[in-house]
Amino acid sequence: MFKFSLESLLDHRTRQEEERQLELAEAKRLLAEEEKELKSILRREAANAAELTRTAGQARPAPMMGVLISLGEQLGKERREQEDNLHQAELRVVECREQLAQARKEKKMLEKLKDKQKELYLQSEARRETKHIEEAGRAAARARRDL
Repeated sequence: MFKFSLESLLDHRTRQEEERQLELAEAKRLLAEEEKELKSILRREAANAAELTRTAGQARPAPMMGVLISLGEQLGKERREQEDNLHQAELRVVECREQLAQARKEKKMLEKLKDKQKELYLQSEARRETKHIEEAGRAAARARRDL
């Protein structure tokens, strides 16, 4: 029976690959959340800009205009921060993809080694079996000659 000497290492590499897949899925989920948050900020920023534009020609109290301008500045700041968060999330997804690719590469290497060793084992068993069959055939032939 074939036994791969590095089976425990292959199992470990398989678990690592699965962990990397989970990490990538989580990174993608967080990226989607960051994108959603940025879209929300952009919508609020656009709505504020539209309100500011709409009220610019009207006689409004200065404090009201000041509030709209402050809100616009605050939303701009939030947008820039969220763009940074989004960029960091994108970098994390790229990093996770690279780690997953490396884990798959390491696992694949061990799987190929296992396949090669199994093939060598099967060839060796086939030679051994052929040798036993030939020896049995020779013994049977000798036994017939001796009769």
